[in-house]
Parts: sequence; structure tokens; C-alpha cells
Amino acid sequence: MKKLLSITVLLLAFAFAATAQHNVTDANHQKKITKVSEELYSVQIVDDLGFIVQKGMYWVDGEKLLPHGIWLLYEHQSSIVLTRIKYEKGVQIWVETNVNGERIRVDQNQITIRNLESRIIALEKQLAETKN
Repeated sequence: MKKLLSITVLLLAFAFAATAQHNVTDANHQKKITKVSEELYSVQIVDDLGFIVQKGMYWVDGEKLLPHGIWLLYEHQSSIVLTRIKYEKGVQIWVETNVNGERIRVDQNQITIRNLESRIIALEKQLAETKN
């Protein structure tokens, strides 16, 4: 049972981490982007009290900014890192997070499997809806 709970928490953390770069910024957060080189930009997302919520790097690919390198997600108003994510030019390589005090890492293959499972569930739901 404890293993099932840990897996569930990890999957929730993964789901959050996978979309974090696009969902963290809101009315109370400010994204600070600094040009590091022709291809790289550093980004910090800061809350209204000045605490870093998230930081990482973007790689420039034509008109697109792709997450690159290690991204860090912080505990609310703290310097404690909750989740680390490694990207290579927009491709998620691994996600590492704490579950019940234990650091758990999900690699690229596990991420791919999880994404495919989610897509299958969505397709099965669409298929069931069209049959009704």
C-alpha cells in the first residue's frame, strides 16, 4: 500500500513538473529572463515576496525558447528544492522529486511510458464517448 501511495505521489509530481514551465507564472509571479549567450537564456520565476519559485535555462531554437539544462522547483517561500528536472533542448530527460523524504528519479523511458499511458486513457475515453 505504501508503494502504491508513493507511486501516486510521484505521478502527481511528474504531472506538475511536466507542465511547470508554462503554468507557474500568474498575477503573483514574475518571470525574469536574462540573456546568457546567443543560444541560452536564464530564467527565474519569482513570487510577489521575492522568493524564487522556479529557475532554469532556455535554449533558443529559431523563434522558440526550449527548456534546457536543470530546472529547479522550490518549496513555497523557501530555498528548499522540491523537484529537479533535466532537459536537453526541450526534451525532458529525467524528473527527480522527494516522496516521503525519499528522493525518487523517473528517467526518459519512464516519462515516455507515462505519457503514452495518458494518451491511451484519453483515446479510450474518446472511443467510449463516440460509442454512446
